[in-house]
Amino acid sequence: MGYCKQYYNRMSFGKLNFDDPLILSQAVIPVSSINPGFDDLENAVRNILSDENYIADVHYNGIIILFNCAKNGPFSGSGGW
Repeated sequence: MGYCKQYYNRMSFGKLNFDDPLILSQAVIPVSSINPGFDDLENAVRNILSDENYIADVHYNGIIILFNCAKNGPFSGSGGW
């Protein structure tokens, strides 16, 4: 975790800090792998956070998602969001 904190801090020129990261258990997100979109994934993740009683800009101010590549759409290549 220490490496990831340093990496993202350097990559963002000091703008992204993991002060007290929330690391949720791995979950299956109810979004189709056929052709998912950014809004679909963001809404699904925000629903999971809400179900866990986390409030945006109170408990967190950013979301990082690790995902398997989808069959089509913006998540079909490599990289992150």
